[in-house]
Amino acid sequence: MKRKIQLIAIGVMWTLTSLVVIPPTLGQHSHDHGATEWKKGMVRLNETAWVGAVRLKSGMYHVKHVAERDKHWLVFNAVTLGAGYREGQMWEGEEIARLECGVEPATRLLRDTKVILTKAVGGVRKVQEIQIAGESVRHILLTNEPTVGAVR
Repeated sequence: MKRKIQLIAIGVMWTLTSLVVIPPTLGQHSHDHGATEWKKGMVRLNETAWVGAVRLKSGMYHVKHVAERDKHWLVFNAVTLGAGYREGQMWEGEEIARLECGVEPATRLLRDTKVILTKAVGGVRKVQEIQIAGESVRHILLTNEPTVGAVR
């Protein structure tokens, strides 16, 4: 009986030692994501609004921040909802617009995705800023002309 307890104790000690000495590798991978992992936000427009020279109809859009060297872009993709407008059954469609944006630090980590609209001459609504949940920056649109996309 004493020998059995000693063997169990040695096994436990060996297991604990191997956990401490051998670095954990679970969940690690070799490529670098860069300093920031950008999120994708879901935007719902209740009215038509302009983003650059592209007119977005009321509806749902995915917005993603993309950084290429020293430039930042917001990419807008149309989203199609399944029957009954269930958000769990949606499909991301084509890219609608890609616009250059600036990034400014937010005062805290953003909890909700928000769209800041302005009214231009004639009451036309334009997207001025996007805040994406889970990020700590605000995306300010810099240009009025999209680099990709057609007037819709």
